[in-house]
Amino acid sequence: MVNADKVWQGAEWYQALRLTERGGTPDTLATGMPSAPDVLLERAQDQLRAWKAQKPFKERSLFAERLARDSLSEHDLLALLTEPAESLKTRIQDTPEWLLALRQAFTHPGAAGNMASLLKEIETEHPLAACLPAVGPVLWHALGRLQERVRGLHREAESFPLDVNMLPRVFLENVAPLILFQLSKPVVLELHVARLEGRLRGDTTEARFEDFIWRLGQEGAIVGLLAKYPVLARQLVLTAELWADYLYEFLTHLCADWQLIRSTFAANGDPGPLVDVEAGKGDRHRRGRSVLLLRFGSGMRLLYKPRPLGVDVHFQELLSWLNDRGAKPSLRPLTLVDCGDHGWSECVDVAPCACEEEVVRFYERQGSYLALLYALDATDLHNENLLAAGEHPVLVDLEALFHPHVHGKDPILDNLAAGALDNSVWQVGLLPRRLWSDENSIGVDMSGLGGQPGQMNPHRLVSWERPGTDEMRLVRRRVQLPASENRPRLGNQDVDVLDYRDAVLAGFTRMYRLLCQNKAALLAEQLPRFAHDETRAVIRSNRIE
Repeated sequence: MVNADKVWQGAEWYQALRLTERGGTPDTLATGMPSAPDVLLERAQDQLRAWKAQKPFKERSLFAERLARDSLSEHDLLALLTEPAESLKTRIQDTPEWLLALRQAFTHPGAAGNMASLLKEIETEHPLAACLPAVGPVLWHALGRLQERVRGLHREAESFPLDVNMLPRVFLENVAPLILFQLSKPVVLELHVARLEGRLRGDTTEARFEDFIWRLGQEGAIVGLLAKYPVLARQLVLTAELWADYLYEFLTHLCADWQLIRSTFAANGDPGPLVDVEAGKGDRHRRGRSVLLLRFGSGMRLLYKPRPLGVDVHFQELLSWLNDRGAKPSLRPLTLVDCGDHGWSECVDVAPCACEEEVVRFYERQGSYLALLYALDATDLHNENLLAAGEHPVLVDLEALFHPHVHGKDPILDNLAAGALDNSVWQVGLLPRRLWSDENSIGVDMSGLGGQPGQMNPHRLVSWERPGTDEMRLVRRRVQLPASENRPRLGNQDVDVLDYRDAVLAGFTRMYRLLCQNKAALLAEQLPRFAHDETRAVIRSNRIE
């Protein structure tokens, strides 16, 4: 049995401090390294070499520049890495806030039992879902703070359109996948250590796995494990608290904007109370924020976007302006509300085309969008940023309009051919393109016109072999990519974009000519509206190391 009180006093927790939090100066650090034990110095040197060998730090100047941002040299970093945890704790003195929160969570009476009962209602297919109750106190602590703040919001808000009983479920369903992702590797490593040391009971691999999970849930066991992985401990606290903070932020906006939401999206009826929130709709930015899919009691769905929607709103106005000037076929504007630092969007329902003529018009509109987006220097319009709503392609992410052309010192981008592509319609992202092809994979087409079913992911994704046993281990496999929702369907049949090349070309030609005919008005009346809108610069693929 782990002595929990003793563990909380341990110095190992302080190894989770960031470099800037360790508070050393070049003068104080210079005295630490020579006296460090050989084993610490050797391990620190190995870590330093490993970090410098990573991309992009193979270029020596980049590593030095990164350290300089924190006013450190390689010598300073090596001194920090060789400093014993006990010395670090003594020097810092103040207990980190995340560690105070962690201890408070695990010493709160009843936290583990209360959270365990709530977690039974959460559905997850993750093979380690059974270990969630062990870290339940961390979740309970964050949820408790959230509920207290929401009660205050209920007292103060003029409108409070949510069922508070749904709050624990919404909180846990969205945070559980993040927590399990963070726990997985260290927990499986400890599972194998326990198996090899013969500490697990059971006659079968399944029984020994269950024994390990049971042991993990015993008092003090998870605290001892987290002390071995202090960075994990810190991240668990941070993840739970960030999601609680974001959920509260969203709820304050929902209450403040409720009358505007009702008049814009449900003018003819009552949406009912908020009954469900689904996070992770798109990438996470700005301390874990992502687009939220909302469901209300009436069945109405809505999207909450945690960023300014000025560029999106002005783009919809531009579509209406072009429709009034003869865009054929007409383009469908989305209903949006921009509230400055956040906004609301209608939720587009994906639907098939009813006839061949609708498929043709769908691709004519794609051609129109290609011409318009090319004129607006847009990029990143891949298959996940577009939905097929019957005969209407709908763009659902316009952050990369007016995208700067960034070349820098990259020899690839400085290539004349690459530069020509970067300034062509190809850069928009709608036209088919093959990415990530190499000797092991033909690559994939993730374009706005692509995303066809049956493609194999060229990157080996994390998977689990022999889950539910004490021989469970992580493997990486190539899997089939899920079908995208950007491609039209004719009834229940897929269609081949190559059969509609003429439609795309016709739509592009008509829109390009329309833009040329209205160039003066476009420059004078429409484009100035975007002048102060926030956009996103995608410097390079986020898969590039």
